[in-house]
Amino acid sequence: MKKRNLVIVGLMACCIFTGCGSGNSDVKDTTKEVVTEATEDTSETTTQKETEETSESTSNESDEDTSETTNEVEESTTEANENDSTEKDAEEGNITGIQADIVTTNYAGDTLVASDFSVKLVKEDGTVINSPNGWSASPLKLKEGENKITVKYEEYSTVITYTATKKPEGVTSEGEVGPLVSVNPDAFAVSGSSVLGETPDMGQEYLDKIVFLGDSRTYSYKFYEVLSGGKNTTQVWTPRSGTMTLASQGYAMIYYPETGTDITIRDAVKLKQPEYMVIGLGTNGVSFMTEESFKAEYRALINDIKRISPNTKVMINSIFPVANYYERLDLINNKKIAEANQWLVEVAEETGAKYLNTAEVLVDEQGWLNINYDNGGGATHLNKLGDEIVMQYIRTHGYK
Repeated sequence: MKKRNLVIVGLMACCIFTGCGSGNSDVKDTTKEVVTEATEDTSETTTQKETEETSESTSNESDEDTSETTNEVEESTTEANENDSTEKDAEEGNITGIQADIVTTNYAGDTLVASDFSVKLVKEDGTVINSPNGWSASPLKLKEGENKITVKYEEYSTVITYTATKKPEGVTSEGEVGPLVSVNPDAFAVSGSSVLGETPDMGQEYLDKIVFLGDSRTYSYKFYEVLSGGKNTTQVWTPRSGTMTLASQGYAMIYYPETGTDITIRDAVKLKQPEYMVIGLGTNGVSFMTEESFKAEYRALINDIKRISPNTKVMINSIFPVANYYERLDLINNKKIAEANQWLVEVAEETGAKYLNTAEVLVDEQGWLNINYDNGGGATHLNKLGDEIVMQYIRTHGYK
């Protein structure tokens, strides 16, 4: 019977627990082989061996200190049956190699764990097949510094090089945010008199005075309940759909939470007369708008806000970076985002607004979106921890 094997080999011990990343007690340091077999009669995989070993390990070694790591080589192998292989042969054609990357990492205590991998088969004509049938990999613990992870598929192999950094100060394994420490303050550096510098923490009272106007990145603040009022917060202004483009700012209807009605941005500003506003638009515009049109839309919006509500202090939020595994890097990438963020700095200076360079604390050492803050897919959307980091940045880069 022909079998297809995919093996992920790391220099650190592997975790076989389903909830890996939630805490120290979930990470195993002993070496085990995990085999998942796909059967002909069912689409579900049999993981009885993993379950039994996990249960046994939990009862026998629950007190083990999981902060220690080993140098044992860990393998995660999946075998598919002959029928699956035959069907896959027709789909794959001539395979010439593989591509692989780490998709998701989480902290388990102080240890960074790679919990999801992306593997693609490269065909002779240059096309790729995402996620070969019938394989999975157990989470892999990463050591601080450079990690070399070998991914093998039949006779093909590739090496993932990943640099794991020390967990940022103030970030606990439960996702709480304390004093902010920039991972790489120079990766998205900008310059200009409108850029808000670091200040003492302005506190929750300051944050509660801000109205956030924007696209789906802004709607995320409501979804993850990082503002006062949670899902019932009155601080988020977006359309009911949760998304809005910069190009539509002149006519888009936002949900105005004070009255529960849909009104224009200008009408909302007239009613609310907010003390502070943070604008987060332009993510999609990066892919198709020229510098001239991008700036013109922002200038029109800010000038109207200041005309309608002269005392409102306007801040422009940076466009967040994307991860290196984002699938549409041809349209939206960090080079374009960095350029657009500099445009935002210039618009802020022209209109008397201020610029929040939140992007500088969202990147890793290579200048990509830190995957610990990624909501999935590598786009500019953040998870709850990422949104909390942004809120902490706003509090410590206050507009006085």
